[in-house]
Amino acid sequence: MPDVVTKVLLEFLSLSKNLLVLFLGISFFISFIQAYVPFEKVERWMGSKNPFLGNLAGALLGFITPFCSCSTIPLLVTMLNRNVPFQTVMTYLFTSPLLDPWILGLMAYIYGVKVTAIYTVTTFVFSMIIGWYLDKKN
Repeated sequence: MPDVVTKVLLEFLSLSKNLLVLFLGISFFISFIQAYVPFEKVERWMGSKNPFLGNLAGALLGFITPFCSCSTIPLLVTMLNRNVPFQTVMTYLFTSPLLDPWILGLMAYIYGVKVTAIYTVTTFVFSMIIGWYLDKKN
């Protein structure tokens, strides 16, 4: 029994160390991006005349912001108040919690890069389709 506890503890410490490095790296990267890209510039990009580019912008913003669904709501309300197109906002709403850098890093560590890449592309594309569909139904 003590061998099992030791193995579990060592595995926990190993995972914790790897995830801490991942957390620090992603947090630094996101902070760097947020410091140099003002919201007005993002707003102009997301409010593009071309609906596909606006949708793509919503998906990319959701991808680079490490928010859970609870933290997504304030930014979502801000985007709606600033008249960002509905399609873009809905795409952001779906990609933000699903394409969280934490989730992708953990998936890459557990399942491998290939599975994570398939998940990322599939989620990215379907989020854009869902955003487009909800906009058409609105």
